[in-house]
Amino acid sequence: MNRIYTQVLIIGAGPAGCATAIQLKRSGINSLLFEKDHVGGLAINANLIENYLGFPKGINGKDFVKLLDNHLSNLEIRLIREEIINISWNSEKELFYANSKLNYYKSDYLIDASGTIPKKLSIKNEKKLEELEYIYYEPSKLNREKIKNKKIAIIGAGDAAFDHALQLVKYVSEITIINRKSRFSCLPLLLNRVKSKSNKIKIINNKYIVSFEIIKNQNRSYIEIEFTDNSKFKCDIILIAIGRVVNDSLIKKLEIERKELKKLYQIGDVKNGYYRQISIASADGIKCAMKIAADCKINSDSNMF
Repeated sequence: MNRIYTQVLIIGAGPAGCATAIQLKRSGINSLLFEKDHVGGLAINANLIENYLGFPKGINGKDFVKLLDNHLSNLEIRLIREEIINISWNSEKELFYANSKLNYYKSDYLIDASGTIPKKLSIKNEKKLEELEYIYYEPSKLNREKIKNKKIAIIGAGDAAFDHALQLVKYVSEITIINRKSRFSCLPLLLNRVKSKSNKIKIINNKYIVSFEIIKNQNRSYIEIEFTDNSKFKCDIILIAIGRVVNDSLIKKLEIERKELKKLYQIGDVKNGYYRQISIASADGIKCAMKIAADCKINSDSNMF
């Protein structure tokens, strides 16, 4: 394995991680940006990003991610397509150590911008159906050809569930949003947009799911969803959008003294809870990079004497 040094190591190339890398580049500070999946994080799942400055008509998530990827490329920011699987802190050398399956890395600063992972229902057969590619948690993972003219069930009643429905409706024959309550937690504008497409998007309220089953016959296989009232619903694919939890497993394992925390930063969705917005995550990244640049300057000035 190679051993590689960088001043700043950034885990996650969502808006927060990218903004940090871009601002550090402007400050003349070397960084490595790690991403195991795709640039842009959850932005790729957005049907329409409407509240990010500079896009008065909004922008599709995939188009936004392409622009972000181009921004990194134009600035020649090093994007490492590896998953960091372990990190540690050496208090004597004042360095972070991180490794993927391919390489070892060390850095003066560590930035956790790893974002969130989807919540799961944790009910009967959920894991099995996920492995068999009947259940998904992000629309970007769905093959557009695979879902063509299929019936999709989206479980959830928040912004993500309704936004996903609006994104996928043009590919499928029918979408049904399954809500366990009678109220919705999504923005009113998203609810109104979904209702305007009632010919293809249906909503079922007050339904608690008990289990999923794969039903096979000679012509095709489908999923049968069973509810607590013993009623059942049939569909081809399930998309679960019931919320997300922070992806902080690496940081939880990291042992570091409080006085040394100034070299460790958590930014973006991994720390912002309910306030998961691209603009907030980007601002986190800029602020983090500016703090590191200021700290590097202080250390540089002190070494001159």
